[in-house]
Amino acid sequence: EDVRGFKRLARYYELGIGVQPNRELHKDYVLKAAETRDPEALVEKARLLIKGEDMEPDPKMALNILTDLEQNQTHAVSGMHFLLGYLHEEGLGTPQDMALAYQFYVKGAEQDDAKCMNNLGSMYERGTGVAKDLSEARKWYERAAELGNEDALANVERVREKLNMKKK
Repeated sequence: EDVRGFKRLARYYELGIGVQPNRELHKDYVLKAAETRDPEALVEKARLLIKGEDMEPDPKMALNILTDLEQNQTHAVSGMHFLLGYLHEEGLGTPQDMALAYQFYVKGAEQDDAKCMNNLGSMYERGTGVAKDLSEARKWYERAAELGNEDALANVERVREKLNMKKK
């Protein structure tokens, strides 16, 4: 009945560490951990609700969980700002709001969240929610790539090519 045990078992079943991967058991242990109001478990529950893994997708409930967590935490929880940004960027469970998505991605980037950095790069590359700026996009992609984000690696190369073509 220990939250650390629930989170550990959830991770084991998600990744197949010492057991066969099992999405249903992963979900069950995430939900048990989330019942304790553990912040990391709540973020994982929200992720499951967004993706609809072995449960009915409910982005509105995910948004409520994450908003409550963000407003009541003294420190950021890994993945929280990324998911909040994603929900607002995609308009899932809430009207689409690119400015708010940008703000959440910046907060996550300040906590060294590589996914947030990659999405900031994407916003600058496309000019969604911010003025289009390929140099700024490259900066965010490079920072995300330095932290090991594989999507950002490809994005850096694509933006570098665009910048090189622009110079010619």
